[in-house]
Amino acid sequence: MASSDIVQYQTPLRKIGNILIGLFLAIYLVWTLLTFLMMFVSSLKDLLEAFKLPAVGDWAGVTMFFDFTPTLRHYENLFLDKNFGTYMMNSIISAGGSAIISVVLGSMCAYALSRTEFRGKKDLLFWIISTRMAPVVAVMVPLYAIFRNFELVGTLPGLILAYTTFNLPFAIWILKGFFDNVPYSIEEAQMCDGANRFEAFVSILP
Repeated sequence: MASSDIVQYQTPLRKIGNILIGLFLAIYLVWTLLTFLMMFVSSLKDLLEAFKLPAVGDWAGVTMFFDFTPTLRHYENLFLDKNFGTYMMNSIISAGGSAIISVVLGSMCAYALSRTEFRGKKDLLFWIISTRMAPVVAVMVPLYAIFRNFELVGTLPGLILAYTTFNLPFAIWILKGFFDNVPYSIEEAQMCDGANRFEAFVSILP
């Protein structure tokens, strides 16, 4: 019998679990799309209609949500602002710079954590992800003091470093899972061909 002819048997409990997972994902998808729909519709309302409370009997404000006079005034104010280009460029530079730094540093750190074993490794991994779960205020107060001493407050480098502070732990955690799934034999083959550790690391990135 060919392997393609083998039918994997699923217990009724596992089938129910898969159905519940699919149902949860479908509800989450609808909820997420509704959030974007609410933001878009609210952008077409004036301030009074956007913050208007639903009338008595209007369940969940459905009638009020779609009963309004659309306006493009907010978009006009946005794109006609002479500083809009500067704001957009600052956002692109800060987000792009943070993403590049997080991926480069995160991949190196994740590779080292994936390929080496040492005492306290699990504690270190927990500490890395716990910095992501920490309250923002607990991190921003000392971070602001450091940035002020180095005159980075209100600058693009400071903004990039601030974003990287929060993005780097998440990047390390995600990329470590990727390296854990890469067979070590690939790197061994590279090093047998004369590659050093860094070249072997670069070879498995794509």
